[in-house]
Amino acid sequence: LTQLGEGPPHQGVSKAGVTLKRCVIWTRDATMGLRLMSLMVEQSKNLKGGQLISLIHSFSLNHGDPYVMAFAERLLSDVTRPFYDMLRQWVYDGELSDPFGEFFVSEQNEDEMMDLNGDQGKGGATSVWEDKYKLNDKMVPTIVADDFARRVFLIGKTLNFIRYGCGDANW
Repeated sequence: LTQLGEGPPHQGVSKAGVTLKRCVIWTRDATMGLRLMSLMVEQSKNLKGGQLISLIHSFSLNHGDPYVMAFAERLLSDVTRPFYDMLRQWVYDGELSDPFGEFFVSEQNEDEMMDLNGDQGKGGATSVWEDKYKLNDKMVPTIVADDFARRVFLIGKTLNFIRYGCGDANW
């Protein structure tokens, strides 16, 4: 469009005008991104948290098109931000901040703990250590190794137990 003002009035429009072909070329990357996003949305209808991260990660790893890989990596950096915030809070503070059940560590309510413990009663220290939190293997994203996920689970559970089970929050 800047070339329109440089040439003679009628000649510039025919040489540098906006054509349908140019519009298609200019919008090709955006169109490909929308198609890719549509494909990801269709495949992720029933996924959340770590499962969604695994799906997007598979696009960045298992696709030969560099545009698809770059698009998935950019999307992955935005999608993993809440996951890393939950991970950081769990590892450093022993606090589980997961209101929508998207993290691979989940807290069981007292009824589930009673079902697991039977008639032993609620609130015992061993039941808190053994049954309060559980590792949900299907929510572990592929960007986290299984061994690392178990270590993260134990670190957070230990910090939580020290803070609430032992009453030593200052530690």
